[in-house]
Amino acid sequence: MEIMKRKRFFVWTMDKEKQYLEEMARSGFILTRVKLFKYYFEKSESIDYVYEFDFQFLVGKKEDDYLSFFQDWELVLRYGGWYYFRKIRTNTEQDTIYSDNESKSQMFKRLIAFICITGAPMYYQLLIVFPSIENTQTSIPNFYSFFKYVLYIMVPIHMFAVFKISQMYLRFSKKIKE
Repeated sequence: MEIMKRKRFFVWTMDKEKQYLEEMARSGFILTRVKLFKYYFEKSESIDYVYEFDFQFLVGKKEDDYLSFFQDWELVLRYGGWYYFRKIRTNTEQDTIYSDNESKSQMFKRLIAFICITGAPMYYQLLIVFPSIENTQTSIPNFYSFFKYVLYIMVPIHMFAVFKISQMYLRFSKKIKE
């Protein structure tokens, strides 16, 4: 029997997401798939799983090589660039996919780069295209006005996400130096 739970987790709350998935597994609900703010679970016996996430953009052979590093871990699913892993808790240092703070900070660095690259078209539209369209006398500005207002909402959200993820990156980078 599959159940669906709606939960809102973001990158900067990934520890809460891990905790939630681990609690669900101990309650007998094992993660099977994820969609935007939806988590699907299969009823099972109670299992003390440890969940870990990693962010990568890989295809083909590179993905096979990447996954070979996680022989002790079960790949639960891939959602976008996110890889969800789990394994039965052993209460040792091997209960994490990250061997050190540097590898975890590198994950946040990849994520920041991805968010900045995907956000670049928004900033281009807002800073270059919209001002040049406003100076023309065509009907296009009316068409673009809707998108302009959408961007006025999306850009602050995007900037907030970059800020929060950068904080996480800096936190783990600082631990490397200590």
